[in-house]
Amino acid sequence: MENGNNIKSITIIAVCIILGIAILIAGVMEYVDPTLSGFGGAFIGVALAKLWKIWKIKSNPEYAKQLEIANRDERNLFVAQKAHSLSFAGMIAILTIGGVILLLLGHKDYGMLCFLGVSIQTLLYLCSYLYFQKKY
Repeated sequence: MENGNNIKSITIIAVCIILGIAILIAGVMEYVDPTLSGFGGAFIGVALAKLWKIWKIKSNPEYAKQLEIANRDERNLFVAQKAHSLSFAGMIAILTIGGVILLLLGHKDYGMLCFLGVSIQTLLYLCSYLYFQKKY
């Protein structure tokens, strides 16, 4: 990892930790819905995990080399791409089925939110498809 990327990553991680602490405190003090304190904890946990990974890469050159090889391995890239594709298709199906069920149960607003989610995901897919089709 280059030094410039390290500084940028650590800056983003620091912002996430500060944001997580602020959300956690606001939830515990009930300035916001206490349920949000879990999101604050998640921000902190993910940021600390990323920080640990950066430290491990910097302190262990062998681990850094293994990670670089794994990130460029075609099989790993193929598996990750298939997982993304299946996750996308699964969310489209879940949101569509959920939307239909909610509409049938008379929850029009929630059903329409599900369909809005399907529409946004489909639009993002179409835009990214067209972008990558031109790029490659």
